[in-house]
Amino acid sequence: MIEYKQIDSWLMEQGLSAGAYDGGEMLEAFRLEMEAGLTGTSSSLAMLPTYLSPLAEGVEGTVAFVDAGGTNLRTGLAGVDARGQVKLDHVVKRAMPGRDEEVSAEDFYEAICTGLLPVAERFDRIGFCFSYPAEISPNRDGRLLRWTKEIQIPEMVGTYVGADLVAALEQRGAGRKSVTVLNDTTATLLAGCSVGRAFGAEQFVGFILGTGTNCACLYGGQIINMESGNFAAWPCSAVDDRFDSLQPNRGQYRFEKAVSGAYLGPLTLVAMQQAAQESLFSEKGAAKIEQWRELDTVSLSMRLAGEAESLCGLAEKDERVMLRIFEALVDRASFFSAVNIAAAMVFDRTASAAPICVNTDGSTFYRTPRLAAQTNAYLRSLLMPYDCAFEMKQVVDSPAVGAAMAAF
Repeated sequence: MIEYKQIDSWLMEQGLSAGAYDGGEMLEAFRLEMEAGLTGTSSSLAMLPTYLSPLAEGVEGTVAFVDAGGTNLRTGLAGVDARGQVKLDHVVKRAMPGRDEEVSAEDFYEAICTGLLPVAERFDRIGFCFSYPAEISPNRDGRLLRWTKEIQIPEMVGTYVGADLVAALEQRGAGRKSVTVLNDTTATLLAGCSVGRAFGAEQFVGFILGTGTNCACLYGGQIINMESGNFAAWPCSAVDDRFDSLQPNRGQYRFEKAVSGAYLGPLTLVAMQQAAQESLFSEKGAAKIEQWRELDTVSLSMRLAGEAESLCGLAEKDERVMLRIFEALVDRASFFSAVNIAAAMVFDRTASAAPICVNTDGSTFYRTPRLAAQTNAYLRSLLMPYDCAFEMKQVVDSPAVGAAMAAF
């Protein structure tokens, strides 16, 4: 059995360690891809306009929100005060329609209307956080491109969800409402406005690291959805290439496959199988690992945190090697996440000395041991040449809070 020093050396050689990457070079690669995406030239970053800006100071009122997430559908009212702080009320939560069986578009809008109709007289505007691939139009509506997360409402694909919600409410006697559609990453940035103004923030970044990953930044005062999970201008390792070759979306979302919760566990397994071929596990452990077909991020995180029993019957020394590999990949994910956030912060940075508010959301970011803390540490190191003051925040109910901000 090898020592940690040998494992760490192997991880570095394989490009599975954060130390194998140059932060300055990756930041520059992000900048070039962001620039290309904005100008419409070939880029792995779509840099999609949202037609939204951070909420101006002093705006207040009551609006409705809709949060259509992967698991739940939530509706309610949101009161925004002059300081930009948001209070949610009359919140109704139900299972996301279409998750367990195919349903109609009528069923989907009925579920939303059921939550909003009892309070329809208290709002004129709705912020609709729609966490599915949608093309946002200049009138701030969204056309559904496809469903993800196993949602089955096929007749909605290609339709404008904002206009159809307006029609559904009007048909049910709620009157004519206005709807602003945005995705969860944009909502995360906007939710940061509810806390950032308190410490003088003038620039905002929204970052999500959960099942997938994405980032939103400001450019010329407008919020841009980077679609950063698809960032491809980084030197993928041989293990990353092998892992990508096993995925149904081969060649796409290479960055997301290196950092997000859906992939960190399975990527660890591919790295382990490579390590087993190079005799980094015992013979008995290597034989077991070669037979494995799945390994999930949550189980590894719980084991690393000491919250679960030994995994998969490995001997203690073999399990320590497994956790060392996972730990290295988590650390690399922290570094990559910091590069992503830093790129969003400095891309359109003005000479202002005001601090930047970075609102972060996502179960993987907060529940994977040391990932959030390491991201913060790497971010501070990456930003030393830029003299950027920032605060990282976690706004509770970011999708709903951000949706409310967008409605104004």
